[in-house]
Amino acid sequence: MPTLLVRVTRSLLALSLPLCPLFGAESAAKDDAATISVDVSERHQRIRGFGASGAWWPNYVAEFPAADRDRLLRLLFTEAGADLSIYRYNLPAGEGLDVTDPLRRTAQVEIAPGKYDFSRDWKAQRILREVRALGVEQFVLFSKSPPPRLLRNGKVSGGEDGGSNLRNEPEARADFARYLLDLTAYYTKEFDLPRVVLSPINEPQWRWGRDRRHQEGCFYTPAELTATVRALVEEKQRRGVGVEIESSESGEWKNLNHDFARAMFDDPVIAADIRTYAVHSYWSSPEDRRKFVRWFRERYPDKALAMTEYCQMEHGHDLGIDSGLRMADVMHEDLVVAGVETWQWWLCVFTGGYKDALIYAHPKTRKIEPTKRLWTMANYSRFVRPGATRVGASVEGDLRVSAYLAPDQKGVALVIINHGEARLVRPVASGGREARVVDAWVTSADLDLARRAPDPAGRVALPARSITTINLTLR
Repeated sequence: MPTLLVRVTRSLLALSLPLCPLFGAESAAKDDAATISVDVSERHQRIRGFGASGAWWPNYVAEFPAADRDRLLRLLFTEAGADLSIYRYNLPAGEGLDVTDPLRRTAQVEIAPGKYDFSRDWKAQRILREVRALGVEQFVLFSKSPPPRLLRNGKVSGGEDGGSNLRNEPEARADFARYLLDLTAYYTKEFDLPRVVLSPINEPQWRWGRDRRHQEGCFYTPAELTATVRALVEEKQRRGVGVEIESSESGEWKNLNHDFARAMFDDPVIAADIRTYAVHSYWSSPEDRRKFVRWFRERYPDKALAMTEYCQMEHGHDLGIDSGLRMADVMHEDLVVAGVETWQWWLCVFTGGYKDALIYAHPKTRKIEPTKRLWTMANYSRFVRPGATRVGASVEGDLRVSAYLAPDQKGVALVIINHGEARLVRPVASGGREARVVDAWVTSADLDLARRAPDPAGRVALPARSITTINLTLR
């Protein structure tokens, strides 16, 4: 029977993981052998968490019956599903009647400069309260546009012909900073949010409003972004608050991404305050990541990277494993090639017909459809918990692997992406320590994060076209 050898080293711990007939016909693997080596003495980034956003969908899900909301949120934020550790809250920009899709509008909470009626945001707040009640501790409060009174054309969907829209004057930037920090103070206190990150700008390089006005957005040049972020840092320091700020949430790893990072971190006020540079993974190849990360690490070695938004920008009501495998590849590239500390999907939930949500929830029927993207996320987020450290991992053949040492350093979560036929794995130990497979969790065309124990010989199966997380104990 063919075998897949896995070696785990502390210095050095070896594992071999062979195939067994646990999955019936899928155990007919090719007659080859591959070796995965995991070296826990090789340390990379510390993982802060995995998450997704609450943009848009609370506008209708908040009115679902409590039992339906509870089922949805438990699939997202507990061990009944993905057990996400980060929730992204969409700070409202304004009434946004210029936004052509009503579901994508946010509330007008500002009734006058510095005065607010937060009850207008009750739908998003209902979901926020229920997410917090499930024990989530990390929250990103993100903004897609300044409020209308600070915009050149008053439209939160973007500037005229896609141009800059925040008024180009210091007082407008200062007002926007005050607005963001006022909202942050309210949501943090009202909902008892333990750890908060404030993200003031979203995808600054896109020409929001030029071709269509389907959602909130605001274009910024690198200089405009830097001036806006600096105003926020200065207002934060003036208030003496400790909220973490991250920026720029650039839409891709290439092109203007270098210019935004350079403009931000070459500003001494920003560089002294902001630790994390945030990027979205749209339209980016592994080589795009490599080039940017090489440049970024050489220039800003003390700064961290976060991947804060991604979805598959395609039409289609996709529940299947093809979408899950594509997502897993992007997660692997961001975590292993780019070394990001957080990985955050775009929408937790949406209406269906597009590859943008972890769960489809239909507004009229309230039908709930978990996608393979949810369970793919769970292969990471359920087992790679905040405080884990990515450690060395390599493989022969066509598998993609990454390994994460638990915060207590007693266990390793080994995530394996298999685009090919079925494989088998079995542990062996060397180097003075014992490694034992506790269990394996499999997402495939037929399985949704299904638990699989090793057989009496200690063997575990990797099905064809699957994502598998193997939990190991180290002694």
